[in-house]
Amino acid sequence: MNIILMPSLTEGLSLAILEAFYFQISAIVSNNGGMKEIVKNNETGLIIDLNKSDCFKNIFEYCKNKRYIEDGKRARKIALKNFSAKRMSEKYFNQYKKLLLK
Repeated sequence: MNIILMPSLTEGLSLAILEAFYFQISAIVSNNGGMKEIVKNNETGLIIDLNKSDCFKNIFEYCKNKRYIEDGKRARKIALKNFSAKRMSEKYFNQYKKLLLK
């Protein structure tokens, strides 16, 4: 089983999650910080609410149903499309241009 689990209380954009996506590994993350911006429920992983008592049940069901396998395949496609070095540098460059034009 290949899953990355990141139940952080605070987290920005996690490079570890993006790296996992490249290897078709889906993510289980808390709904805190920037992780929920790249992990989408039933698409690239599972977002859990650490304050709710059913979060462990949701993780168990996600793993038991082997949903993580298909999510991992989609995660790789999304990572290659949106988070490659080329794509990320283009996004940063466009943001810098917008700032300079203000």
